[in-house]
Amino acid sequence: MQLEMHLREWSKLLIRVVDSELIREVILFDRTFPNARSTAPDVFLMTAKLFNLNSLGAMCIAGLCATVAFDAWGQIISPGLGWANLSPEGLAISLLSSLGLPASNFLGFFVHFYVVGLIAYPAGWMFIFKPVWTSFVSDAHLGLASAFYGFSLWVFAIGGVTTFAGLPPFLSFTGITWVALAGHILYGIVLVAVLKFVARPDQSSPAAHHE
Repeated sequence: MQLEMHLREWSKLLIRVVDSELIREVILFDRTFPNARSTAPDVFLMTAKLFNLNSLGAMCIAGLCATVAFDAWGQIISPGLGWANLSPEGLAISLLSSLGLPASNFLGFFVHFYVVGLIAYPAGWMFIFKPVWTSFVSDAHLGLASAFYGFSLWVFAIGGVTTFAGLPPFLSFTGITWVALAGHILYGIVLVAVLKFVARPDQSSPAAHHE
């Protein structure tokens, strides 16, 4: 009964997402959820407010920057230091093959860069991880949250997806495992940093000067 009530409330709030002021509160300032333990409807409210074209654009920009940072670390910096070379498209190809789907280098790169890097992982932060984090912790430690989110992505990708794709869990904890850990934490930090940068108010606008 309570779940049904929450779902009805979420549906009503989703309709209100067209109100630009409501969007602005969450996307730019997160003033709706100040350092307080939130209830379940609060999480629904935040998710509903975030679901708009502005946030989707920010999500793709941040995902692009974070993916470029991840690939630069795993395929340029790490090998340059004599460490392992990451090949995330290879994991994507193995996953596609295990699912009985077409698998090729192009599809592997497409899944890694676009499906995962630009959409899935940023969406996981914006619509799942961040609302839960701010509900049970606060919104004052998003730097720590971003690193923890990157760690959770590492557990999901290297611990879970690899196993599902028929590879050893955590790739048998070889050198590539730890390079991937650093890469995923870097991804999370860059993702959140860019989202915060994009969400800054325009200082040249009258509204920004008024505030």
